[in-house]
Amino acid sequence: MLLAVIEGILLGTISALNRNTTTDYLTMTIAMFGVSIPNFVLAPFLILFFAIWVDWFPAGGWGDGGFLNLALPVFTLGTAYIGSPGRPPCSWLND
Repeated sequence: MLLAVIEGILLGTISALNRNTTTDYLTMTIAMFGVSIPNFVLAPFLILFFAIWVDWFPAGGWGDGGFLNLALPVFTLGTAYIGSPGRPPCSWLND
């Protein structure tokens, strides 16, 4: 949750400082992809790319509980909450 809040606030701040520019649209697209793609769809793609093809992280197991073993699960579970702090909940705040 901490990772999601930090990423969401960072993307929201970047978007707010660069309002109606390409940077704004790119950061909000990234945030909305995080909200839109379910964890059970994102996780296999991350494992396939980062564990099988690139071989940066282990494909499964907790191992010793170190960073490499926890990075993909933490990122996968945190992406669902990235868009919430990044975009205001009321449409009148965007005007």
